Amino acid sequence: MDPGIIIAVVQLSAKIVSLLSEYSSDVSHAREDISRLRDEVAALDLVLTKVQKLAEGPEAARLPTLNLLVETIKQTSPELDGLLNKLSPGRTRKTMKRIGFRALKWPLERKDLDRFVTVLERQKCTIITALNTDQISLIFDINNTVTGLKQDVEQDRYHQYLAKLSPAEGASFRSYHRQHEPQCLPNTRVELLDQIRAWSRGHDRRILWLNGMAGTGKSTIARTVAETLAVQKRLGASFFFSRGGGDLGHASKFVRTLAYRLANISLPLRRRICEVIEEKYDIAQQALQIQWKELILRPLSTLNQSC
Repeated sequence: MDPGIIIAVVQLSAKIVSLLSEYSSDVSHAREDISRLRDEVAALDLVLTKVQKLAEGPEAARLPTLNLLVETIKQTSPELDGLLNKLSPGRTRKTMKRIGFRALKWPLERKDLDRFVTVLERQKCTIITALNTDQISLIFDINNTVTGLKQDVEQDRYHQYLAKLSPAEGASFRSYHRQHEPQCLPNTRVELLDQIRAWSRGHDRRILWLNGMAGTGKSTIARTVAETLAVQKRLGASFFFSRGGGDLGHASKFVRTLAYRLANISLPLRRRICEVIEEKYDIAQQALQIQWKELILRPLSTLNQSC
């Protein structure tokens, strides 16, 4: 918005307020009408002055509604011009003042006064509404920024806590180290896979033990089931042991790795698991039974109660 447009209108309104003050002193019979009109023009002047400061300020670019006010302010200018012309006493007053008479006479009839007041009030309300819209937008922007910063800080804090779990690298079936490991070919192991999938949908049996001799395809079946559940968004976490595979060759990081994976698929679980880590800073060094109770069972139980 060009501040010059506003400045011209502000100057007009200031002249009218000054002129109305003179009328108030010199014309006693119309003081109520004069006061009413002066208050309305003064209120408009105050609002326009605020618009001028905003248009000239550093935040003008962030107030898109300012540009939409150009037409409203342009429409205000001829109204104020017309009012100023009606109120201006011209040469008559100067002549009569020289000979000692009070020359001012209130020039507005009630219908003219009502029209001017209505128009000016409408223009003022339009401008105020636009300014409020911009201010609300700014408040939302600030709130969103603050919320985003809080979330960033919260996420950083969560990452710091979860890093203390030190999960086993390569335990997940989708890890980089396992990307070339096979799954069941189509139309193979159909009956067994159906049984396992039926188990996964049930609630009566919590553990399924897939056993057999080495090399019979247990890991391949497990990867196939894990992939199916992951696609269905029903897989919480996975841990594939590997004989002689460092941390994957024993259970010391089993529970911690499951907790780490669960924390990364559910924000509510992440909060609860991090609360446990904050409360029990040495949980990673505790016995597996305690780790299971605190990092898995307790967060899942509290999550279930809150749902």
